[in-house]
Amino acid sequence: MSSDASLAIVVLAAGMSRRLGFPKQLCRWKGESLISRAVNAARAVPQAKVCVVLGAEADRCAAELGDVQDLIVIHNPNYALGIGTSIRKAFEELDPIPSEWRGIIFCVCDQFLLDASVLLSLTAEAILREHPVAASYGGTWGTPLYLPLSYAEKLSQLPDDKGVKYLAKREGWEPFFVPFEEGIHDLDHLEDLDRWGIERPSSS
Repeated sequence: MSSDASLAIVVLAAGMSRRLGFPKQLCRWKGESLISRAVNAARAVPQAKVCVVLGAEADRCAAELGDVQDLIVIHNPNYALGIGTSIRKAFEELDPIPSEWRGIIFCVCDQFLLDASVLLSLTAEAILREHPVAASYGGTWGTPLYLPLSYAEKLSQLPDDKGVKYLAKREGWEPFFVPFEEGIHDLDHLEDLDRWGIERPSSS
């Protein structure tokens, strides 16, 4: 990963996965945990400094990642209150953000079809614009989502249980879009495991 980063990519991986009943971060697809897949996709972007926010099962998630060079690991003690706490915590931990950085990309680990090509396309748009850029899929849009630094200052106002898309809609930000049709698939329900051949995490 390049040392002259132009933006940060924040992997949000702190959630409790209440609907599943076990940590989706540690589920495995094609032999790799979902948290590792997301972090590795982000690390393939040469312009980016990669951060991961941990909360639920933080020790197991950290062990899964191992000693990844240059990875910023952020622990969110308030993860149970919602995704907004992780986003705010990441922004706080990154502050002061280097002046040469253009902005922050937020992504989630349960979009298991996310790969480096999507993040590279998003980054290519991001470095050209002083404007939000989001992935589009299934007639809607969302993560991964880029905010320039001038927009990211609003992250401190994010409610505990809301994500970046909520903030964008509240503020009337109309993002540019990068197609990511596979982004409509994420891991939220038990039936998704059988459908995609995703393995549950071990009990230990």
